[in-house]
Amino acid sequence: MQDRVKGPAIALIIVGALGGALQLFGLVASASMASIYRTMGLPEEQLQRLEGAGSLIVTIVMGALGLAGSAFIIFGGLQMMKLRGWPIALIAAILAMIPCFSSCACFLGIPAGIWAIVVLANHQVKAAFQSNSNTPMS
Repeated sequence: MQDRVKGPAIALIIVGALGGALQLFGLVASASMASIYRTMGLPEEQLQRLEGAGSLIVTIVMGALGLAGSAFIIFGGLQMMKLRGWPIALIAAILAMIPCFSSCACFLGIPAGIWAIVVLANHQVKAAFQSNSNTPMS
């Protein structure tokens, strides 16, 4: 049964890792741009227009949520590979398809999430998860 879940589990792990890397890159780029704007010596009025009211805070919060989502997707993929935590694997598959949790949702996250959900919905796969844990499944 592990052969059946291995492919979509690896796909979820890849989506989570790429999403996390892109989120981290976005955070670093945003912080760097804010620093560059300040060192350019632009007038405060121009800085406020470039940065927007609280946009750096919003960027940091969204980046942190994206990183947390990516970490959960990786965790869900690892759980799926071990045939443990069916609900966690299902939630990770769903999160992989949402753009704010997976920066690469359009071209990788949606197919990986659908693949994982289809495999997780299989009765034999559910039974394998059930035999590896005491967690009830719906």
